[in-house]
Amino acid sequence: MTEDGARCPYCFELVDSYPDPGGGEHQQYVEDCAVCCRPLLITATYDEERGDYQLSVVGDL
Repeated sequence: MTEDGARCPYCFELVDSYPDPGGGEHQQYVEDCAVCCRPLLITATYDEERGDYQLSVVGDL
C-alpha cells in the first residue's frame, strides 16, 4: 500500500488489506483495523489499468 492508500476512518492509519485474487473484480468484506481493532467494511474493486485492487473503507457498520 502506498501513502495515498485507504485509511481507517477511526485512527487514520493506512489499511493493509489484500483481496483474494480469485474472488472476482468486485469484493466486499469486513476486517478489523490492525491498529485500533474497530470493524471496517472494505470494498475492493479491480482496476485493470493499474493491475491492482482499489480499496474503499467505511466504518460505522
